Amino acid sequence: MRGVRYTKTKKFWTKSFMSWAESLALDDEVDTIVFRHKFAAVRRQLEDLERIDREIDEVVASRPELAAMVARLTCVHGIGRVTAFSLVAEVYDFGRFRRGSALASYLGLVPSESSSGERVARGGITKLGNSHLRRLLVEAAGCYGAGANVARAQRTDVSPAVAAKAAMCRDRLLRRRQALRERGVPANKAKVAIARELAEWVYHIMVMPG
Repeated sequence: MRGVRYTKTKKFWTKSFMSWAESLALDDEVDTIVFRHKFAAVRRQLEDLERIDREIDEVVASRPELAAMVARLTCVHGIGRVTAFSLVAEVYDFGRFRRGSALASYLGLVPSESSSGERVARGGITKLGNSHLRRLLVEAAGCYGAGANVARAQRTDVSPAVAAKAAMCRDRLLRRRQALRERGVPANKAKVAIARELAEWVYHIMVMPG
């Protein structure tokens, strides 16, 4: 804005950045008023997100079955607490789907088809079903991009079998994303492809015993 840049660190939205932004005064008083108004709106949104995070923690902590499901989901690379809670809240019984592809279809992550005689043409994803969860999984798929940080602390809140399955998911999707990149597949199309397969891995992780 008006050529003003934050240069103290390379990271934004840190305490240092927030302090700098709160005290920022631009040359034009009107610009300063507008900036502070917009920044205050961002602060309110961040505070809302923090409140939501606390509420999720309280609900999950009070219900062991939810805690177990969220723990499984957050083992999966790219899936954080909010996405995990959203999946549990919207789907809950993953076993009601017969297979992983059925969950992907529920999320609208399967290719559309048009048929004419013996000819079958595949198009983009259907975008039918639960659009909120579809968006969350596509965002999660972005974590498998170049330079992804795949380090994970050892989990004690899930079984070794679940942790191993989540590690297999991570390794498989990282390889798949690299293969798509080498083929020159556009980034957005690649993210959707990863999200579709991620949905199937989520299904298997949630219905597996142990």
